[in-house]
Amino acid sequence: MATARVEHDISSFGFWRDLTFDQREETFAKLRAESPISRHRPLESHLLEPEEGARDFWGINTHELIQKASRDTKTFSSASGIFMEDFPDVVIQGSLSFIVTDAPRHKELRGIVWSAFTPGNMRKLEHDIAAQAKQIVDEIAPLGEADLATTLCKQLPGRLFANLFGIPPGDLREEVMQCAEDMASWSDEELRDGKEAIELFGDAAFRLNDIALDAIAARRENPQDDLLTWVCQAQTEDGTLEDWEVGSFFALLSAAANDTTRHTIAHTIWNFERFPEQKKLWQANITDATLGEQLAEEAVRYATPLLHFRRTVTQDVEFGGVEMKAGDKVALWYCSGNRDEQVFDRPMEFDITREVNRHVGFGGGGPHYCMGAALARLTLRSIFREIYSRMPDIRVVGTPRFLDANVVHGVKELRAEWTPER
Repeated sequence: MATARVEHDISSFGFWRDLTFDQREETFAKLRAESPISRHRPLESHLLEPEEGARDFWGINTHELIQKASRDTKTFSSASGIFMEDFPDVVIQGSLSFIVTDAPRHKELRGIVWSAFTPGNMRKLEHDIAAQAKQIVDEIAPLGEADLATTLCKQLPGRLFANLFGIPPGDLREEVMQCAEDMASWSDEELRDGKEAIELFGDAAFRLNDIALDAIAARRENPQDDLLTWVCQAQTEDGTLEDWEVGSFFALLSAAANDTTRHTIAHTIWNFERFPEQKKLWQANITDATLGEQLAEEAVRYATPLLHFRRTVTQDVEFGGVEMKAGDKVALWYCSGNRDEQVFDRPMEFDITREVNRHVGFGGGGPHYCMGAALARLTLRSIFREIYSRMPDIRVVGTPRFLDANVVHGVKELRAEWTPER
C-alpha cells in the first residue's frame, strides 16, 4: 500500500503546536483516504529524544483499523508503554499501573478497581457528582468572569478523584491536582516554566507516589470507606498488592481524571460558542435525559481529549495491507478515527443530537477501553446542566489557549464572562 504524501509532517512537534485541530484534520483526512496505515519518522518529543537508529512508526488512521488493533492485544501490546517515548521500566510501572500491562496481569489488576465503576456504583455516585458540580458552580457563578480551565474544568474531576480516594480538601488535594496536570503538561514550554520535560513528568509522578504511600500507610492501619482502602485490601493470586503497586494505581487514575474529563468540559464550552445553535438546543431541553446522554458522547467525540496512544507489535504480521515487524511502534490516532467520514455523518460538525455515536474517545474497545467512561459521562451531564441552567448567557472571551502537546488535547486557558448570579 502506498504511503500518502502529506502537507504537514505529523512527526514534527510543530505540527501539533502551530496548527489548529481543524488544520491537522486536513492531513489526517488525506491519510484516511490514501493511507489508512501510514509510516512516519520517529515522533519528535521534548521528553525523550529517540534513540539512535530508532525505527519509523506506523500510524493507524481509520476508525475501523483503530478498533481492530485495539481489540487484538496479542499482536498490539501495551506492555512497552502507551506513549511513543521509551520510558525506563521503573517510570512506566510506577506511574501507569495496569494500563501498561497485558493479559493475564492486566485483567487481574483492572478487576481490582472495576467494581468501583460498575453501573450500580455509578448510580450511587450520581448524587455525589451532581453535588460537586453544583458546589463548583456555586463558587464561580457569582463572579461574572473567570478562567474556566482552572476554576471549573480542572476542579470538578480533580475533586471527584480526591473524594474517591479519600483525599480531604486542602493543600494536599490541590497538590494532587497540580501533579496530575504536570504529568500531562511536559510538552508545553510555558507550563514547564524552565524545567526539563522529563524532570517535570518525573517529579510529578514520584510526588504522587509519595502522597499515595503516606495515605496507604494510614489506610492499612485505619481502613476507610474509599477506593484507596479497597485497592489496599484487594486480593490477587499473589496476595495483596505491594505499596508501590497501589501508588501506581493512584498516579494513573489521578492523571486520567485530569487528561480526559477536564479537557472535554473545556472543549465543549468552546464548541457551544462555535456552534451556538447547539447551545440553544441544549438550553431549551436541559432536563431531557436522552439529549444529555447524546451531549456527553458528542462532547468526547468532538474533543478527543487523548489524541493517540501507542501499541507495540509483538510479532511479524500483515495488518491493514502493510507488513509490520515485531517491535514496531504503532500510534492509534483517535483524533483521526473520531473524524472518519465512513463512520460519522458530517464529522466536522458538533451535533448533540447524534443518536448513534461510535466514537473512540474512550479507546477503540477491547480490554483497554477506558474504565472510567461511565464516571466521565455522568460528570459531563451534571456539569453541563449546572453551567447552562445557572449561567445561561455565558460566553467565551477571545480564543482559548491550547496545550502544546501531541498526546493530550488540552485547554490551558478558557476565559469567559456571564451575568453574575445573585
